[in-house]
Amino acid sequence: MPPSWLYPHQRDAAQRLIEALRVFGGALLADQVGLGKTHVALALAATYDRVAVAVPATLKAQWRRVATRLSVALDLVSHEALSRGTRLPDADLVIVDEAHRFRNPNTRRYDTLARNIGCAHLLLVSATPVVNGAADLIHLIRLFLADNALAPLGVPSLERMLSDLNADTLMHAIAPFVVGRSVQTAHMNQRLPRVRDNSPVEASPIPAAALPPMVRSLEALRFPSFGREASALLRLHLFYRLASSADACLETLRRHGLYLDDATDAAHRGERLSRGAARRVFGRDEGQLSLGLSDIRENGRVPVNRLMAERRRLSRAMAGLHSGIPNPKTDALRALAHHRRGRKTLVFTAAEATAHTIAAALGWKAVAVVASGRARLASGPIAMDEALNLFAPRARGRPVPEERLRVDVLVATDFASEGLDLQDADAVVHFDLPWTPLRLEQRLGRIARLHSPHDAVDVWWLVPPRLLERRLHLIDRIGRKLRDQLRLAVARSSRVGHATVTGGYLDARERAVAGALSATRGFAVVSGARRAVFGLRWTVGDRGTVHELIDGDGNAGLGSEWETLLRAPERRSEPIPAWCLEALDVICRRRTHVMERGAIHGAARLLRRRVLRRARHAAKRREHRLLDRLDGVLQRIQAGLPVGAERDLDDLLTRQPGVRALDSWQRRIRGASPRWQGPEIRTMVVAEPT
Repeated sequence: MPPSWLYPHQRDAAQRLIEALRVFGGALLADQVGLGKTHVALALAATYDRVAVAVPATLKAQWRRVATRLSVALDLVSHEALSRGTRLPDADLVIVDEAHRFRNPNTRRYDTLARNIGCAHLLLVSATPVVNGAADLIHLIRLFLADNALAPLGVPSLERMLSDLNADTLMHAIAPFVVGRSVQTAHMNQRLPRVRDNSPVEASPIPAAALPPMVRSLEALRFPSFGREASALLRLHLFYRLASSADACLETLRRHGLYLDDATDAAHRGERLSRGAARRVFGRDEGQLSLGLSDIRENGRVPVNRLMAERRRLSRAMAGLHSGIPNPKTDALRALAHHRRGRKTLVFTAAEATAHTIAAALGWKAVAVVASGRARLASGPIAMDEALNLFAPRARGRPVPEERLRVDVLVATDFASEGLDLQDADAVVHFDLPWTPLRLEQRLGRIARLHSPHDAVDVWWLVPPRLLERRLHLIDRIGRKLRDQLRLAVARSSRVGHATVTGGYLDARERAVAGALSATRGFAVVSGARRAVFGLRWTVGDRGTVHELIDGDGNAGLGSEWETLLRAPERRSEPIPAWCLEALDVICRRRTHVMERGAIHGAARLLRRRVLRRARHAAKRREHRLLDRLDGVLQRIQAGLPVGAERDLDDLLTRQPGVRALDSWQRRIRGASPRWQGPEIRTMVVAEPT
């Protein structure tokens, strides 16, 4: 039974997630930002003996504080530690907060997590599990699901969805283990503050007359050490830095100058710089990582004269960004801060250099800067946690600081956009736009959340001037990614000028859950074009049941007919029309055939071939025990494995494993999913012409 300290919507989420973890071995909690996902996760943690929680380093103290208050025991490990290869503590339940950080399967943190889950259940927590597209979601759920695990629900292979996406089919299949609600469907409208959008304001980082020549100077740069694609990305990054502030752009140009000096010296010696030196040209800020600049490569050796010509072009560009150049953008923020004197304001920027520029423009009066795990006041550096406490003492359970230490404006990079409780503030200013709607939603979520003392919060938008926006296309990029988010597992997100945009699929799913998806309702006949919608219940071994709503073609049934069924007072008791049962029989036969085929994706085929080669070698040597173990491994591959077990087996086969090594691998992985039985028809609506 979920604990009493949960709100009703949180108790409902906890109960559904407990069932999903039991059936699927994993689940995704994707409630919108501010609905208290941490408390739901801790309620689940209280039902397990050993719990490991992976969180961003900035959130460890907050998680520890809340867990201690609720008397929930857990082991914390940071995402950053996983990136360094640190193993997860042994656990029965692994919780991953801000799980969207694990959407890339090529990162070390993803690999470490995947290989260390073992037999534990996995709870992924993120209001925005989809950042760029469906691949983000698929890679996340592959952490606990085999590629073919959703075949009973109409998805034969998750890997194939990467290249041939059917968003409706994917969402239909994952719905049983996803809880994702907007504030409306969670019925928490009155407990979260209203969000008021202010009109976006174009703000140039330098005087309007100086902007066109500055843009031409940046466009003149050729980046001779890099290929065409990398050069285009680097130039885009420079425009992004210029849109933030002259200081941010100048900082990047200086780094490029240092690189050119080193490259020129190396060219004189007949050498080339390392790849690491090339990637360090543009630092490691949020904009760079979103553009993929961390993977840029050099273009080979470059003649000295080309490097020297680039150095001259660079000098001309830097001359246009001299120190003390007027900044209309910070002037606009200064006017806003003056208007809001005495109230708490959270300002987000994309660059640390810009954060300090803003603080200086505000005279460092009641201002703190938080960036890259560091913090600063007018008096000098302080611990980041201390700066956050000074800004939001109420939300963080700290005493109100004395007046001389009061912080009314917190200027932060997106390092502080995730998970933190900062609801003492009643306004967010997007000084810079990010590359994704995820960041917009996360930023707003720092203040528009449970236990806010405010009835309403304001959102202010500073957008790039049109000359830069035509090169960056930030507003269009955010809008395009928003559309992808909302048709997948994101309950609510943001676009420029509209801080709260609610998705449709998850809300419709919630209505179906609340409206008797799991109850016996009989069947109804309504007027309309010939169609049938079935409410089914599958039994998954002894783990539990899964409810599904489909139409006669096997498509997701969250349509108007289902809504009609819930409202229709009339129930027919005559036999179900034969054509309905025939349609359902075709669907079930097709899915059963797919289930019996087992895992079909590329990794499974490759692993099978390698095991068979090892088995042939063992047969020649008459190693019967090893043959028996290899046969068991083949069965597990056929049944399907999560991505971490596949990677471990791939490494193991490289070492020509013996009986003991194969037994050890089998013990580390979760048992195969039981066979799905059914389905049982629980509800049905038949539409027929009158």
